[in-house]
Amino acid sequence: MKIVHAGFQKCASTFLQQAVFPSVPGYEYFLVREWAQSWSPEVSRSLLCGENIIASCEGFTTFRLHHEDGSLLFPHQKAIHNVRNILGSDIRIFFVIRKQDDLMESYYRYKSDFASVGDMFVDYPMCSRLGFFWSNRSRRGEYIRCLDFCSQILVYASAFGTENVRILFYEDLVHAPQKFFADLETVFDVDLGDIAPVVEEVHNPSERQGYAYPMPVRIVNRLLGNGLSKVLPNREKRLHPDEKRRVMSLFRQNNKVLFEHFGFTDRYGYC
Repeated sequence: MKIVHAGFQKCASTFLQQAVFPSVPGYEYFLVREWAQSWSPEVSRSLLCGENIIASCEGFTTFRLHHEDGSLLFPHQKAIHNVRNILGSDIRIFFVIRKQDDLMESYYRYKSDFASVGDMFVDYPMCSRLGFFWSNRSRRGEYIRCLDFCSQILVYASAFGTENVRILFYEDLVHAPQKFFADLETVFDVDLGDIAPVVEEVHNPSERQGYAYPMPVRIVNRLLGNGLSKVLPNREKRLHPDEKRRVMSLFRQNNKVLFEHFGFTDRYGYC
């Protein structure tokens, strides 16, 4: 069986890639850096030769790119082509999804903590936390739109068949790890009892205290006697309840469509 893990950001992909996939019995694991790009001959040959393989990547997103002629290109179109071309159509694809407001809060913490990204420092102090992501100045606005799991997952269900698409919940990993790993066993059709860790609490390194400001900011701040403190990101990490409701208002209806398509019960407030 060829298994494709289509990872969304902040949905336990790193945990799975480091702690689970390499130890799944009977499977060979490959980390693919970018689905939407042409794969190297070495990776292609390895994936073609393997029988039981796991190919994992976080590149399953629908960022809208523009050709020079102004037409739109959705990278998932190239991703589907690569998956079919290299792995064939007899595959099983699984996604791990996370309630969007919680995901955005985690992503906000990550971006504010690891603020060495230049545009984070330039743009962030000038707008609200969620306003940063809704900005039209760059592709950042796509970060929110690509969290419409329904519009993406149903594309793969249509291309490969609903019966070949599985969805797992990040919330199960945190609150009911036994259920999460039981569901994961149905993806691989193997017993994961020997490798399923006892997950008491999932720690996110982006929830640490303090911020990793880039070196020029630290130098200027020191010379000015912390004069930049008024424009640096506030140390409050959590999104306001109104902001969380705004995020969920964007996705509730499509979440409902997704859940109805796969016959899920909403246990965590997605809909």
